[in-house]
Amino acid sequence: MLSAAAASDAIARTVVETAAISLGATIALLVNVLAPEAVIVGGDLGTAPGYYWERLEPAIRAHIWSEVHRDLPILQAAQGADAGFIGAALLALESQRTS
Repeated sequence: MLSAAAASDAIARTVVETAAISLGATIALLVNVLAPEAVIVGGDLGTAPGYYWERLEPAIRAHIWSEVHRDLPILQAAQGADAGFIGAALLALESQRTS
């Protein structure tokens, strides 16, 4: 779907843009409630470059209510789709060291 959207397929672009706007609104809701210092998006889709990311980031910012938080850093996870697994493993390792 992402490659079709990148190739300017109108239907694929609509699907990808709708998905980005939906996820962007959800992430923004979390920003509105939690007031984080940054947002890091991971997973296969979240770290996909190109058309999806170009629609996701503005969608997040458009749904953030606070002017203070609208400019917070929105980043793609450096570890890509494995970021969550790596973080969980590091947390488990750290908990074993402190027990």
